[in-house]
Amino acid sequence: MGAGNAHWLSPRSGIRFLLGAWLLLPLDGPCFGQAAGAPAITPGGIVSAASYGTAVAPGSIAAVFGNFLLSSPSSASSLPLPTHLSELSMQFDGALAAPLFYADGGQVNIQIPWELAGRSQAMLTVTVNGQTSPAQAVDLVAYAPGIFTANSQGSGQGAILDLSNRLVEPSNPATAGSSIVVIYCTGLGAVTNRPASASASSVNPLAVATITPAVSIGGAPAQVLFAGLVPGMVGEYQVNALVPANSATGDAVPVTISAGGYTSNAATIAVKAPPAQMDPDYRAGLLLAQMTQAEKLQLVHGAGGPVTNIFPLPRGAGGYIPGIPRLGIPALYFVDGSTGLADSSAPATALPSSIASAASWDPALAYKFGSVIGSEMRAYGLNVNLGGNVNLTGREPRDGRTFETRGEDPILAGKITAAHIRAVQDQHVVGGIKHYALNDQETGRTTANVQIEERGARESDLLASRSASRTPMCSRSCAPTTW
Repeated sequence: MGAGNAHWLSPRSGIRFLLGAWLLLPLDGPCFGQAAGAPAITPGGIVSAASYGTAVAPGSIAAVFGNFLLSSPSSASSLPLPTHLSELSMQFDGALAAPLFYADGGQVNIQIPWELAGRSQAMLTVTVNGQTSPAQAVDLVAYAPGIFTANSQGSGQGAILDLSNRLVEPSNPATAGSSIVVIYCTGLGAVTNRPASASASSVNPLAVATITPAVSIGGAPAQVLFAGLVPGMVGEYQVNALVPANSATGDAVPVTISAGGYTSNAATIAVKAPPAQMDPDYRAGLLLAQMTQAEKLQLVHGAGGPVTNIFPLPRGAGGYIPGIPRLGIPALYFVDGSTGLADSSAPATALPSSIASAASWDPALAYKFGSVIGSEMRAYGLNVNLGGNVNLTGREPRDGRTFETRGEDPILAGKITAAHIRAVQDQHVVGGIKHYALNDQETGRTTANVQIEERGARESDLLASRSASRTPMCSRSCAPTTW
């Protein structure tokens, strides 16, 4: 996956929650004061600092347990990470120094150097005050996903935040189907723009995981929006995922990450069910949360070329925006249709002019007018009508579109246009207002500057458009001097 499609959350202050995961203490409490004997690493005591699994991945954070002869703890105070803390150092294969986060008498937290990529095993020793321990084997894998947890033991509440950097816990549950959560973890393997061992990951460009991990939330697969290293941190990854609509709900919903055949420890978050009745804004929000940046941009510009060079579009449309099939968002096929369907590929009914419809003073007749257009559009697979012209009739000789307007009375124009649009939409076609204010000339319409005081505008064209408004177009005339 590319950074250009990422939904990435800047860590800001919320990332401080994770410092406890880095400065891990042994599961049975601190082991300070072990000054006697020789330094030693416990057999099998080299584990993921998040999951406590015994296989670790290059670039990730690991905890090493043993007897390290330190009377007080010590931690790194700056980046890049040091390779010595309180006269303690660790070496892989007797030569490659391990970057150190933290050390005390019983535990040392390190980064597994990136240089070990491709290896299946390495030997680790610890040196304290000139004494070096026997070597212990470190099992290496390309991927060893582990989720950090609040208790620093690899279980229970996960280090999983919402987009406001709040812990996703019972007092702040995620909503199934719409919430994006940020999972802090380690062990996701190779990344683009890989930093040096001991060094922080950059913000621009991001270090993105070269394979997209699989995330399960509440027993259901979740859409992954971003996976990569946390900028400004060492060895720590974040995975941004959408909580699936069919996730289990409750105060302790399990979350796991899988990559390269390995699955992480199960951390938990709180998840609540979506509202029973979902209004259109909420439903739109569900779709928006699942869209990549590229998909969002795709929906805010046409794919038909400039007005002066429109190439043939599907279904005879005059405008076209590709859909997003994976989200069930259909392609949009736009056609003009104030006086009948302007389909360039099929016959359509020629209706009287819009101004003739308004001259009837009959909203019911205007509704029938719009029904013809809407039904023909639906029959031809066209779904957006650009026909609700509510702009008042202009007295400018260069108007050119007087036949599409609905008279000079803003109340009449608004009511007739509203009936027209309602009829189109009752045929399950999007009906919109176009040229809805102060478009008194067709010639030079892209450069005209309409000079009118606010009261005059509100008592004329804007009053008409307000009366008819349902779905306006995205642009208007310049009035008085601002777009």
